[in-house]
Amino acid sequence: MGTPEIALLESIDQVLVDLLGRRAREAIYDHLERRYYMSRDEIPRRLVEFCSVLDINFGKGGHTIQRAIARRFYSKLERKFTDYPGYTLLDYVDHATQSRNHMVNPPITTFATHVVADSDHNYAK
Repeated sequence: MGTPEIALLESIDQVLVDLLGRRAREAIYDHLERRYYMSRDEIPRRLVEFCSVLDINFGKGGHTIQRAIARRFYSKLERKFTDYPGYTLLDYVDHATQSRNHMVNPPITTFATHVVADSDHNYAK
């Protein structure tokens, strides 16, 4: 299964291709690097910014893309996905990684605009 970060990156890759196509996925990654200095591999640590970029560039479609990524992410973690109104991708990732049983890796959590591992499960908001 790999780490949650790898599962998240794979989910993002697959959903962007499924919804928008390979060329559009590459254009999005290029836009992230040129405009936001964010490489693909940094997305899990900068998830708030990534979600914001999706919303800015796709409007309401950004939330649809986030939900599709979350659905795929849950599938990769072998968890049941439940659609919660108002949840962002960040909320889904936090929920999935916090509540995993027999967790090998610490959850992905946020602090300010960056995603960090927090082994104590105490989160600053």
